Amino acid sequence: MIDVVLELKRRFNSHNVTAFSAQMAFFFFLSLFPFIIFLFSLLSLFDISTADINFILARLIPAEGYNLIANYSANVVLDLKKLNVFSVSILIILWSASRVIFAFTRSLNNSYSVEETRGYFKTRIMGMIYTVVLMLMIILGIVVTITGEGFFNFVRKFIYVARDFQSLFFLFKWIVYFGVFFVILLIFYRNLPNLKLKLKSVIPGSVFAIFAISIFTFLFSLYINTFSNYSILYGSLGAVVVLMMWLYLVSGILVLGGEINAILMRKK
Repeated sequence: MIDVVLELKRRFNSHNVTAFSAQMAFFFFLSLFPFIIFLFSLLSLFDISTADINFILARLIPAEGYNLIANYSANVVLDLKKLNVFSVSILIILWSASRVIFAFTRSLNNSYSVEETRGYFKTRIMGMIYTVVLMLMIILGIVVTITGEGFFNFVRKFIYVARDFQSLFFLFKWIVYFGVFFVILLIFYRNLPNLKLKLKSVIPGSVFAIFAISIFTFLFSLYINTFSNYSILYGSLGAVVVLMMWLYLVSGILVLGGEINAILMRKK
């Protein structure tokens, strides 16, 4: 364990983890709003309201960053019914959102010290495909998560449902939601690098990433809400700064997850 930590520390500098994290965060931010448009347009097909989505985002993103996204969705995503999922506009949005997958692929290739030989357009198309996969997995998680009190009130008209079972279900659905993101990480860590990997070889980095992001987001939100007030320094741009910082550190955790997988595979 100690030698893995030491090797990770060495790679942190030699593999330019901060540079890849900054690159991913930049593309994350540029792709975030096109990504939201595409996600909401897909969710509109399932009659899932923006309120349900915002309820989930409020628990996954620091408060100031969430406020920025919520204001955007309230002002821009109101006309989603005019946007066809299969229109040229959506293809452009999808192409834009896939850039973060492209950047993540480069960081993973760097972790395994392999060169990208699949070609520019092939990797971009692959990024678009995995962006759609990400969308579908998020929709699955949202559908599971928003099944709440209204559902049980409807079921109680026909059968008895114990309150203990309802509480257990609420706990279970959040486990499922994080399980969905764990599967997403497994898919990305296994398939994005330009080499064949076994599924079990990417489990350690996926476990690290899902727990590290969850713990970090909680602590980051606590720090922002308790000890810091970015509006004093940045004014109305404070929310943007907080969101960029969060994306940068989350990107760093994702890159480190790939490095952990590469270190353990080399040790074996």
